[in-house]
Amino acid sequence: MNDTVRTMRGALAFVILVSACGDDPSLRITVEHPALVDQNGDDLIVRTTIVVYESDNLTCTEVEFGDVSGSQLDGFEVARVETDATKTAGTFDGVFSRLGHKVIVARGFGASGDLVAAECADFDEIVEDDSATIETIETVTVSVGAAEDGNRGVLVTTTDPLSKPSNNRAVSWRLYGAAGTSADPAKFTNVSDGIWEPKAPTCTSDGEAFIHPAPPKLPGGFAVQARVSWAAERAPLFTQFTPFATAESPSLDNSTLKPCAVRRSGATRGVVCLETPTRAHEYTLTGSTLARGAAQNLGDPAVGVVSIEQAGNLDVYAITTEGKWLAISGAPAAGAGQWCLLGACSTFDLQVVPACGSSASFLLGKVGAVKATATLRTIALKGIGAPSLFRQNGDAISSAGCITELQGDGGTVIRQAVVIETGAAVGPPARVIFDCAANPAGCDNPLLNEGVGFTGGSEPRMIISTFDATGTVLSGVVARPNEKPNPATMLREDRFIERTRQPSAAPPTQLVVGQYDTDLQLDLLWQFSSAQARFSNVQIAYAREVDSAPITAILQTGGTMADLLTADLNNDGFDEAMFVIDKPGGERRLQVVPIGIPYPDPGQVPDDPACP
Repeated sequence: MNDTVRTMRGALAFVILVSACGDDPSLRITVEHPALVDQNGDDLIVRTTIVVYESDNLTCTEVEFGDVSGSQLDGFEVARVETDATKTAGTFDGVFSRLGHKVIVARGFGASGDLVAAECADFDEIVEDDSATIETIETVTVSVGAAEDGNRGVLVTTTDPLSKPSNNRAVSWRLYGAAGTSADPAKFTNVSDGIWEPKAPTCTSDGEAFIHPAPPKLPGGFAVQARVSWAAERAPLFTQFTPFATAESPSLDNSTLKPCAVRRSGATRGVVCLETPTRAHEYTLTGSTLARGAAQNLGDPAVGVVSIEQAGNLDVYAITTEGKWLAISGAPAAGAGQWCLLGACSTFDLQVVPACGSSASFLLGKVGAVKATATLRTIALKGIGAPSLFRQNGDAISSAGCITELQGDGGTVIRQAVVIETGAAVGPPARVIFDCAANPAGCDNPLLNEGVGFTGGSEPRMIISTFDATGTVLSGVVARPNEKPNPATMLREDRFIERTRQPSAAPPTQLVVGQYDTDLQLDLLWQFSSAQARFSNVQIAYAREVDSAPITAILQTGGTMADLLTADLNNDGFDEAMFVIDKPGGERRLQVVPIGIPYPDPGQVPDDPACP
């Protein structure tokens, strides 16, 4: 069998004799490079490699368009020959099977090691005196930018090794969406779950091509890889959010600390929000719209509403400025306990601290006559019992949750953690306080940033932000005891053990964990403000990965974020993202993104012309 790839152009030829396993028939490979010279008349190609990859699941098309990473190709490699200007032949002996599927790639490199030319041949059975001629073509340098054509287009620009525009170069794309998404099979090829591409590539003209990746119908983030035939380097992934409309509430009270809280009673789901300090409404998600329930008059003015988990439900209570509990939306009656007597103090912050391990849940509040001297106090759920002092220096409350603590005997315990923003002019801006049964003084750890989240699950982790050479990194950590206390605080400072990490565009100020696709793994959603604090950005990161990195995308909101919540509001298995947005001019609204509801038109895109 003779296999000739493209037509002969009569440039440099290399002859490689390949023996397939001992006495098996040999394969003769001839490589022809294009005649490329620089401005001084010197050959651009000074070194050639011929690599044999063996796999039934690998094709030349995948190598040509960069669909497999370098590390994946390394795993398929079974043989290699390298030549330069003084060496034109080499032999493989007994290195791959005669019958297995093989992908043979010839590459030409420049003096600085840059890839200048490449081509590929698919091979199956090798017969006696078999041969293949691989005629390489110039690689191209690829740049990607917004086309600004009003159709969500992407401009792909290609130049050859001499920096000239490359014409008739095949350009395609591959989209990576959330698990459970797909594209119209009549127009696109669904490669696998949540991954699709066009049925045919388009081609460059004067070095340019316009592509229009079709986004998922489900709201959320997605990533796109521009695929260009024999690119010197793969184009970087770029990410976007699916176009979608939010379900929006009427105006809410813009003075409350916690304006909204999620309610769940069996299959009934909703979110309760304060429209005034003395009036609440419950909103339910119907399709892609919010239905507003009847007004619930509170009597006493509230500073916020909170969700309390009990008997498998989430019940909602309004908390007054003195810490009095008001049961709303059908919640069981609350107790009589409160922070202080009428008019004696105010509440400046609220946080429900969940039950973790052997530690019971409680409500934490920043309470005092004036904010500057307020202290952090706790009260049992539903206001039962007297409040107690939690921390004398009443800094702002960031978040609370559960974290796994590793034990010396190989076991684990689940600790309660409260994150406090210190407001210090120097040093770490936040600290986490662990409920440590072995140490009555507790455990105290510095954090780099205040936006901290908690994952829950079988190994509860804390998500913290740190910095490295790439920028902001979100790390999923567990704790490890350090029995030696800090001499300055006499508190035991546990160490953090990193389990996961991923990049973030900026340090988060709020972070929640939810289920935003169908892979049953937890996804992250967080927000960070602009430098001028005129608007907020929301970033999502799915558990599924592309090239060992989570799919992530950023959305800019139409105002600043007062609160960020997540819950499954319509019992469809997807958590909705809920933004409490303070719009320019002071108006506050709840915006809900119905994650699991497909939109009929997530952003129609034109069909790209196929290569002639």
